[in-house]
Amino acid sequence: MKILIFVPTRDRPKRLKEFLDSFNKYTEGNSLVVVGVDRDQYELYSPVLRNRNVFCVMTDGEEFVEKVNIMHQAVIDWKMHEYYYLMSDDFVIESPFESEMLRAGNTNKPFMGFGDDGIKGEALATAVMMSREIPDSIGYINPPTLQHLYCDNVWTEWGKELNCLYYFKDIKITHNHFTKNPKVIDDLYKQSNNKEVFDKDRTAFENYMRDQFKNDIKKVK
Repeated sequence: MKILIFVPTRDRPKRLKEFLDSFNKYTEGNSLVVVGVDRDQYELYSPVLRNRNVFCVMTDGEEFVEKVNIMHQAVIDWKMHEYYYLMSDDFVIESPFESEMLRAGNTNKPFMGFGDDGIKGEALATAVMMSREIPDSIGYINPPTLQHLYCDNVWTEWGKELNCLYYFKDIKITHNHFTKNPKVIDDLYKQSNNKEVFDKDRTAFENYMRDQFKNDIKKVK
C-alpha cells in the first residue's frame, strides 16, 4: 500500500462510517486509512472501526492541526508508504483515485495532487495527496501555529512553490461541509469555524507565509 490516508475525527462516528464506506467502494487496494480517534471516544467509534482495514492512532482531544501532526509522527517511520493523503471525516470519495494519482506521482517527484471537492475545485487543495518527503523534511503536515483553518492554504502554497501541484478534475473527493450542505452543521463546526478561530488562524497563516514558509521550502529542496 503506497498511500496513507489521514482521517482525524471527533464526535462523528456516522460521518466516519460514510467516509470509510466510500473508501471501500473506490479503493483499488493501494491505500491504508489512518484514523485519529480521541481516547475518550474510542468506545463511541469502536463499532465503526470494527472489522475495518484501518489503523487507529489514539489522540487526546487536540485541535485539528495538532491532531494531524500527532498522526504524522505516529507513522513517520513507516517507510513502505510513499504518499500521505490528507482528508477528514467530512469527505466522501465518489470516484476511483489511486491509480491516476499514483501514475502522476511516480512521474513527477515531489508530487502534490488533489481532486474536485465540490466547493473550491481547482482553487484550493482541501484534500491533497503529497509525496511524504515534503512533510517529513519540513517536520510537520500543518504549521503548529495554526489551530484548525488555513491548512489547505498552506498545502496549496507548498505545491505552487515546489512546482508540483496537480489538479485532477475527474477525481471526486467531495467535501460534505456545512457551507455546501447546511444540514450537516454541528457543534464541532461551530467551535472550529467561528470568527475568533478564523481571525486567529488567518493571522497565523500570514505570519507563517512571512516568517517560515521559505525556510520550510528550503528543507524540501
